[in-house]
Amino acid sequence: MNQVVIIDGNSLLFRAYFASAYSSETLMRTQDGTPTNAIFVFANMILKLVQTIAIGDHLLVAFDTGEPTFRHEQMESYKAQRKPVPHDLILQFPIARELLKALNIFTFEKSGFEADDVAGTFAQRCFQAGHPVHLYTSDRDFLQMVNGGVRVHLIKKGVSDIREMTPELVLSDYGITPAQVPDYKGLVGDASDNIPGIPGIGEKTAVKLLTQYGTFENVIANVANIGGKIGANISQHLEIGKLSKQLALIHTNIELPFRIEDTAYQGFDFETIAAFSKKYELRTLLNKLSNSLKKNSEKDTPFQFQVISDLPHTNMTKLGLAIDLNGENYHKESLLGLGVAFDQQAFYIPANKVEQATNLQAVLVNTKIEKFGFDIKAITVAFHKLGLTVSSWAFDLMLASYTLDTNQSHKKESILQYFGITIPQVEKTDLLDPSQPELHAKTAFYSLQLFPRVLQELNGKQAESLLFDVEQPLAIVLAKMEIEGFPLDRSILETMGQEYRLKLIELEKDIYALAGKTFNIASPKQVSEILFQDLGLQSNKKQSTSVDVLKSIIDDHPIVAKILEYRKYAKLISTYIDSLQDHVFLDGKLHAMFNQALTTTGRLSSNEPNLQNISVKDEEGKLIRKAFYYPNAAYYLLSFDYSQIELRILAELSQCHALIEVFNHNEDIHTATAKKIFAHGSEVTSIMRRQAKAVNFGIIYGISDWGLAEQLNVPPQEARLIISQFYEAYPEIKTYMNRLIEDVQSQKYVKTILGRRRYLREINDSNYQNREFAKRAAMNAPIQGTAADLIKVAMIKIQAMLEQGNFETKLVLQVHDELIFKVPQHELDIIQPKIRAIMEHALPFQVAIQVDGHYALSWYDLK
Repeated sequence: MNQVVIIDGNSLLFRAYFASAYSSETLMRTQDGTPTNAIFVFANMILKLVQTIAIGDHLLVAFDTGEPTFRHEQMESYKAQRKPVPHDLILQFPIARELLKALNIFTFEKSGFEADDVAGTFAQRCFQAGHPVHLYTSDRDFLQMVNGGVRVHLIKKGVSDIREMTPELVLSDYGITPAQVPDYKGLVGDASDNIPGIPGIGEKTAVKLLTQYGTFENVIANVANIGGKIGANISQHLEIGKLSKQLALIHTNIELPFRIEDTAYQGFDFETIAAFSKKYELRTLLNKLSNSLKKNSEKDTPFQFQVISDLPHTNMTKLGLAIDLNGENYHKESLLGLGVAFDQQAFYIPANKVEQATNLQAVLVNTKIEKFGFDIKAITVAFHKLGLTVSSWAFDLMLASYTLDTNQSHKKESILQYFGITIPQVEKTDLLDPSQPELHAKTAFYSLQLFPRVLQELNGKQAESLLFDVEQPLAIVLAKMEIEGFPLDRSILETMGQEYRLKLIELEKDIYALAGKTFNIASPKQVSEILFQDLGLQSNKKQSTSVDVLKSIIDDHPIVAKILEYRKYAKLISTYIDSLQDHVFLDGKLHAMFNQALTTTGRLSSNEPNLQNISVKDEEGKLIRKAFYYPNAAYYLLSFDYSQIELRILAELSQCHALIEVFNHNEDIHTATAKKIFAHGSEVTSIMRRQAKAVNFGIIYGISDWGLAEQLNVPPQEARLIISQFYEAYPEIKTYMNRLIEDVQSQKYVKTILGRRRYLREINDSNYQNREFAKRAAMNAPIQGTAADLIKVAMIKIQAMLEQGNFETKLVLQVHDELIFKVPQHELDIIQPKIRAIMEHALPFQVAIQVDGHYALSWYDLK
């Protein structure tokens, strides 16, 4: 007989909501503000449970109707004490039913009854028919259903902590049998359901009575023998006890208008659940589906592709491409193969055939054949290692996905499933061959086939230019930067490492002497014990030893400064000295990867290694930069850094005339602000300028009265007045900020100057602090995002200028608002004004954009 799985839908959905609502600061929401936090967790729970069944097994999810039941008629106060269901959860109940429908899971609810009665009746019917029954819930009322054929699985945490209850376990845990659960509730009651029970009878007394007399009815029949106060209470509250038992009893014989056969699971339709996933922006949901439960349809014909050694001779006009790598770092990992597609056909060329594939190579360089690929930067770099080049890129599916939704994963599998494409189930039998021909042939095929659909979606979001004029051209620029690399002298790092390790040994001795004993300085727990227990220093509630906490007590004991210094050198060694050396290639350079599709703001990041995070906060950290230079002084490093770019962009976006004038007349913005807020006609002091600087940058990030008060060390009322005076001095900024808040409240997103959207779903959150966060983020996102747009456009234009002029100068590094170049000495005077002009006029701003330029032989000496 097929197994039967019954799920208490209400129990799971409530648990999903409160688990996610309390475990994160903000609720998950769609772009239009619909809450989905409970659905996200509920879906994960459901899919894990569905994985326990096979096609043909029976599956039912039971729900409450939300209306009063027969139990409310029996006792008006039934469940009356419960808090109102949160509005955000109410909105998700119909979505949960929509999810289950999309998964083709049978659901049922019945007016006048609870989900318990539906589940209980169906469980009893299936048990009597001979089916093994598994009932999943977090409601202990269901323990009364436990018998040899009905197994109740109590969910304690998610679906990772589930306890399968047997009659023996119920007895050992609660002291009663499953059949005695309603009797127990008749005596004790149930506070969670507002079932009163008999006053004066607690858990131990109830267990003792039921152990002796068996049932609630036998307890009543023997009330004279029980005697005393307990007997008196039973006699006095006999009727309420009977009602309590009736309320706790799950009805197992209600009428159900469906057969057991109707609940047989036939699998899900991928396109249906993909549409649901896209509608509610639950992108990871598709990755958790089991292919074994996927319903076959006419559209599900096996994906056809051929393994070939070279492209055939054909008059193609478009080619799809996807590289198959043995890992993610395309600088280090070997090529396993290549997915290609054209003329409605898909192919896979193994790596050992690619270098001899003359037709393929001819097609790659043919400018008349448009190329459609997945991650054109990775393809460009991987082909460069083979001595191959690709021309005429038309479309990058990965970047298009990122442009449509910056929260989208950059993985092939996730993006294909996001667009409703099933991915092949990988079952590796040959561990020596990690290649995935079908996945990459399919990726190449759909990089080509999805283009019209994606173009329509881009058009709907007015994002075509962002993809085709910025992101895709930038990918080629970044590929060339990565191929060029950044020089690093390992010997300098090794020398520094030796010095820093000696420093650690000295610090370690000093710390042990001050502590009076040895301990693990790298262990926060042991450091906490030394500081707050052994030495008795002033502690916080959690006895944290974070940097901020240690700085606040640095004057209380000399050991604190030593520990901070120890941590600094330990981090320099692990994060920079050792880690950077591991990433040096045979050419003496670092070939870091610049990530284009990871941040929600549009900014670039880098990894393996992260070259945007080489410390400059203190001299010891900055010394790391001494290791970056070109051998034999063959080239200079040239740096151009946007000056106060976010304030200038604020002036541009807000069209604040006073602020624009300050920048256009090359005045100091912080002095100008100080004059308007603090000086009042008198001379601006250094303290005033420093305070004005805090105000200027605080406004960009939507600083609060309290935040500014803390920075300036003034009362909140004074900080509020300062912010008010700032907006009086620059009224257009106040108008602009208010407009941004109105925009995010109405459309749930704000935009950069090039139309890149930042969705802020927290704006509709029920939590006040979360709504305020969304408002502050709305003020900053267009500014920070526009700064990212600006430098990207500048990089594209600079690369074009360098190539058109046949210059030897190369763009080698981007660090936030700074670009770094490799420049031969004879080009220094020629190239500097050209780069400066492009950066300052990359976008048509009214406000003057200024860049600061420096050159030196090492990165350390640049500034």
